Amino acid sequence: MPCPGFGVCLAADPVCGPIVSWIFTQRPARHSIARITRALNDAAIPCPSAAGSGHNPHPSRRQWVLTTVRAILANPRYTGRQLRKPPSAGAGSF
Repeated sequence: MPCPGFGVCLAADPVCGPIVSWIFTQRPARHSIARITRALNDAAIPCPSAAGSGHNPHPSRRQWVLTTVRAILANPRYTGRQLRKPPSAGAGSF
């Protein structure tokens, strides 16, 4: 997807995007990772591995676990800290 001034932008997954957004709203509200995980399970929100093998190739789990929520919160694609590697200079470039 084109992103003016940046080349290409990533598009949010229409199913998982709102869940990830919700997770990120909970941390500034001072909710612990355990509380977020519990809320996802209590609401019967499918965890990434249960959402489909196309999203996550790991063995299927039926519930959210702390490490999954922690990994989402630390993912540089979600936090905006991932930088795209600039194209390498071609042969003969200075």
